[in-house]
Amino acid sequence: MNNEFAYEYVHSQSVGNLEKCREIIKNTDEKLEQLYNIHNIRGYQLLLIKDDTDIEEKLIEPKFEGVTMGKLPFVYSFVQPFNDVKSDFNSLMESLQYKRVDD
Repeated sequence: MNNEFAYEYVHSQSVGNLEKCREIIKNTDEKLEQLYNIHNIRGYQLLLIKDDTDIEEKLIEPKFEGVTMGKLPFVYSFVQPFNDVKSDFNSLMESLQYKRVDD
């Protein structure tokens, strides 16, 4: 996946709760894997960001701060949709309680 062209999201309802973050990653992975398998997205990556080291190592820009307000951990996701499903995809991520941070 080319992160340069991926949309970036933070799961807003699990910020600060490690167990909830893990649960959300599992649930989101299942949904995104289905979209990937039917070719609605080119690829995706779900990251559990637990500390400042994770932020540095995974090269996450500080765009997430508006959602996390400095709290850790959080789920950060990169998703690369095909051009013809952009608006539907953003609605899906919003319904899963993700906030887009790369607009």
